[in-house]
Amino acid sequence: MVSSHSWRIVDTGLRSAAENMALDEVILRAVAENNAPNTIRFLRFSKPCVLVGYHQDIEQEVRLDYCLSKGIEINRRITGGGAIYFHPLHLGWEVIAKWTDPFPKNIEKLYEYVCRPVVSALRRLGLNAKFRPKNDIEINGRKISGTGGTNHGDSFLFQGTLLTDLDIREMLKCLKIPVKKLSDKEVESLKERVTTLKWELGYIPDLNQVKKLILEEMCRHFKIEAREGELTEYEKKLLQERLPYFESDQWIYLVKVPKKGIFHASIKVKGGLIRAAVSVREKVIQYTYITGDFFAFPRNLVYEFESRLKHIPLDYSEISETVAKVFEETSAVVPGVKPEDIAKVVYEAASKIHLIELGLTEDEADQIIEVLEPAEYTLSKANYLLLPYCAKPLNCSLRYSEECAKCGLCEFTEIYNTAEKLEFKPITITSYEHLEKTLTKLKNRGEKAWIGSCCEAFYEKHFEDFKRIGLPGLIVTTQGLTCYDLGQEHLAYQGKYEGKSKLRTTLLIKILKISATLKQYLRETQHYLQ
Repeated sequence: MVSSHSWRIVDTGLRSAAENMALDEVILRAVAENNAPNTIRFLRFSKPCVLVGYHQDIEQEVRLDYCLSKGIEINRRITGGGAIYFHPLHLGWEVIAKWTDPFPKNIEKLYEYVCRPVVSALRRLGLNAKFRPKNDIEINGRKISGTGGTNHGDSFLFQGTLLTDLDIREMLKCLKIPVKKLSDKEVESLKERVTTLKWELGYIPDLNQVKKLILEEMCRHFKIEAREGELTEYEKKLLQERLPYFESDQWIYLVKVPKKGIFHASIKVKGGLIRAAVSVREKVIQYTYITGDFFAFPRNLVYEFESRLKHIPLDYSEISETVAKVFEETSAVVPGVKPEDIAKVVYEAASKIHLIELGLTEDEADQIIEVLEPAEYTLSKANYLLLPYCAKPLNCSLRYSEECAKCGLCEFTEIYNTAEKLEFKPITITSYEHLEKTLTKLKNRGEKAWIGSCCEAFYEKHFEDFKRIGLPGLIVTTQGLTCYDLGQEHLAYQGKYEGKSKLRTTLLIKILKISATLKQYLRETQHYLQ
């Protein structure tokens, strides 16, 4: 049990994004160094801002031009997780404490333990609040508070954002969620995933009352007494020293992934999205960037991965051993992420270098996903082309059909005609169930591989399904808006999604031609040998 006299309550009021981010580091460091007591902190922002997670590249996550033109502050958290839009009405809450009893040492158990009193406080407001693993608080299945944490020495900081109200249109203009027209349908679909106190109660409750409820529940749950306090002189001095850094581009743009000369891959796992960007020369990894909305302990873990993965051979075993060794030597904890997940995404990105040998440019190779086998195998065996129904026009009478009328009104005509000319059988896939049945049927019929197109998010979600079915393939990723961006993947799964994705038509046709040429070469070689 934490001794009662060691806790204080600090309400830092309305502050700039840089001040609030600096205070996170300052208080955490002060607690870890025994220069401040365990602390419950409430915070708000003096103006709208966008905050990215510690491991994210701002240019990948934020619409910089819009934010800068509107005076919306941009900054970076010391914790992981995804990019968020924060308004002065929103309430932030934090627990900064020594990592001793009663706080669990297991990270995911800590998440639930610290969130539990906030859940209880919301229930006292009459809301059906629940904790949703790994780190969200929801009401009736919709997220109202995202949380996360980090550590410094033997102390941790755990924080959450409580949405009081939300202008979704403004949030979408600030963050790179790829919606196109901000239509009512797009906005409503996002409302299915998040909620606010105002949406649930019909009004915004007094924030002092909300803070009082959270405080009472934390004291009861943690079995502590907490008294109102101020920043210590040590913290005030440290804040003065550190604030310029948190206001600087050096901090805000701390993570910056080059756009040219590298290959990308991503993987969605229980712990979040992991992205890898890798430069490869002569089958040697030159450098690696790992980004995403995951949480990592210790905080500098990603830099350790990136450092160790420099100048090593492009070999899965070597990558895997390097990642595993970092986990072991640093006692790393990345909730919901295994060492093999990181090794897999780095290898998938790096291995795209071999696609250049097939006649693809670096940019084209970066849009390819190899399913179960290298591209050379798939291209030499594939006879079927599988296309997503969501790329057909919304008014197409055959949108939800396997067939195409080849009417000339969309790119499907050119793709179907080219595929048939090159002796491929094109099929429009109308639902996930249809895809699984088609792949299973092709495998049972003796087909060895397939070529197709889908969004990267679909592949990430169904990777295990592709593995279970066991039929190798090559995917050319779609571009633009996807059902996953709008939270409508359940409709796409059923074949009822009413959005439209865009095929990479030129690249798809190029892949079909490479495949046809390769198969013809193999036939001629086999005939010659006979």
